Amino acid sequence: MEVTLTLTERGESHHEEVRALLREALDELGLNDLQIQETVIRGDEEAIPIKCIGSPTIRVNGLDVEYREREPEETSAGVRYYNTPAGWKSVPEKGMILRALERAKNRHRSLDPDRIHHVSNHPEQPTDEPADRLPPKRKPASSLGDALRGLARAASEAATTGGQEARRLAETARPEVERRAKQAKAAVDAATPHVKQATADATDYVREHQDELRRGARRGAGVIADQAVRAVTPRPLRPAIDAIKNESRAQPATTAEAPDETADQNETRD
Repeated sequence: MEVTLTLTERGESHHEEVRALLREALDELGLNDLQIQETVIRGDEEAIPIKCIGSPTIRVNGLDVEYREREPEETSAGVRYYNTPAGWKSVPEKGMILRALERAKNRHRSLDPDRIHHVSNHPEQPTDEPADRLPPKRKPASSLGDALRGLARAASEAATTGGQEARRLAETARPEVERRAKQAKAAVDAATPHVKQATADATDYVREHQDELRRGARRGAGVIADQAVRAVTPRPLRPAIDAIKNESRAQPATTAEAPDETADQNETRD
């Protein structure tokens, strides 16, 4: 019998627990001398060639203790979760390991050459059971209809098995999906105060400097308008246009200075 244990660095927290659990199951079935072939991988690339489907992965004679012949094709170097009676756990229950070991022992016993020789030397004896108590023999398909009905039953069974496998995979992935969703929510919650503070700071700045922002916007609009006018004005007319603009700009300054001159005159009279 061959027992393999595949672990990953990401699941280091449960390494000792699963080692002790596996050894306990072996001792319980009298397999104390059986050596466990243990492998520890570091990443997803190393999980592909050995078909690791998460840590821990336990196989008996090449069959996974949980999936058996229905092992999924996906590989992973992450933490694996087992569906146990106590809920989703990062290690399988001992009963799952015991059942896998017992199946391997029974199969080994049935293939024992001495046992096969003994059975071959003792052909089946005729039974005294009435014919109506014997299990009915399977009859071959007598028509095309029987064959089609058999194919339909096989297809229905395959669809049921596929649905069960899909549900099992979904349940297996649920803890990881929930964990990542919680991490994303925590990141959003952590960033929310900073976003609110930045928004408040921006609002305060606009409120405190709104006059400066308006003047800057007007200056920018004026510069753009001047550039647009200059671009469409013929070159010979540009000096005249510039003179008109300079004169219009100088008029408000003269008007603004007038009150100051009047005040000076009043002070002189006094």
